[in-house]
Amino acid sequence: MQQGGFKPKLSAIDHAVVLDELMHRFKTNNNNTPPTVITLDVAKAYDQCPRDTIWNTMHNKNCNPRLLNILKNLFDQVNIQVINGNHQSYNFQPITGVLQGSVLSPHLYSIFINSLPQQLSEIHPTNNLQDINCLLFADDVVLISSPDKMQNLLNICEEHSLLNGYRWSPTKCTVISSPTNNTTYNLYNTNLPTAPAVKYLGLQFNHLGMDTQAHVNNLKEKVNKSMHRIHQIGARTNGFSLLLSTKIYKQFIRPNIEYALSITNFRTTNFAALERLQDDCLRMIYRWFYQLISQISTGYGQPSKHGRTMVHPEL
Repeated sequence: MQQGGFKPKLSAIDHAVVLDELMHRFKTNNNNTPPTVITLDVAKAYDQCPRDTIWNTMHNKNCNPRLLNILKNLFDQVNIQVINGNHQSYNFQPITGVLQGSVLSPHLYSIFINSLPQQLSEIHPTNNLQDINCLLFADDVVLISSPDKMQNLLNICEEHSLLNGYRWSPTKCTVISSPTNNTTYNLYNTNLPTAPAVKYLGLQFNHLGMDTQAHVNNLKEKVNKSMHRIHQIGARTNGFSLLLSTKIYKQFIRPNIEYALSITNFRTTNFAALERLQDDCLRMIYRWFYQLISQISTGYGQPSKHGRTMVHPEL
């Protein structure tokens, strides 16, 4: 239940909704006290996981022996070379980890890490949604608990890493909690950093759940950087054709602006900010024709941001 990666008809947006719902239910069921949430980062996730653990898990789950042998040959009998400029390293075989860039690696890593939520759920076995204490989306791990029980969950995560041959990166983990909570948390005797908000699956969360304003602010910065980049390579009046530039915008920029529109609690001011952001992007393409932006947007099938909140193909 806790693992949301690589499941049919489930996306990162769906998993973000689950986290937001868990945080709100926790607050409702605990006298209006928000939970403590910690995002965990695995150091060199794909490179560190022991393949023997993956093979043993698949064997215990009655995986087809032929399929298992094929996977072993693909990942265990591998020679790698590093090429840098005109220099080429000797062949070497990776002892641990799954291959970077392989389409199979995320699924294999998911098999490896899925024993973690099983151990965490043993603390409080239940089928109630509000009692879920962790969520995973592939290697993105988040813990949800009360301030006094969180360190116990971290201790289990630390023990799991030591037993399974990988390591968390304490400095890249983030704690978000109520401003009145002064408790410090640690992994491997290293205190975890705290922050007022954290980015999880492309969305900003604070101790109350999704932070819409922080998401909009982060979105503006990201979109402006991307738009300036494609403007420099030719998305402008004296570069690519206007039709091509608009298609580039619709393909690479517009999806960023639309990300999670259907699940965030946008207000009228937020919609206005996103419309201005789109206008600024199109002005960079059309320059002197910026007064025709609204007509151009309509002509190329650009619906309003408010209309796009009703579109969520994954649901």
